[in-house]
Amino acid sequence: MSKKNFKTGFGSLLGETDDQNESPKEKIVKKRTKTATFVVVCDQYEKIKSIAFMESKMLKDILEDALSDYIINYENQNGSVVLPKK
Repeated sequence: MSKKNFKTGFGSLLGETDDQNESPKEKIVKKRTKTATFVVVCDQYEKIKSIAFMESKMLKDILEDALSDYIINYENQNGSVVLPKK
């Protein structure tokens, strides 16, 4: 006898698709991400970590906002950044 797969939940019994199981936020925010390692000044790390805690946000979200602001400011001063073709 084969093993049963109980990971699908009740939604699959009712005929829902995976898109219907996602929250509205998950539907909107489907960004490609990449894991990266950076060297950061300790004081800056502690401050950004504290900001994330005070704002009740994840550290990655605070860093994403900071990087987005930096890129917008850079492009306003220097023109758009053209990514190299792969």
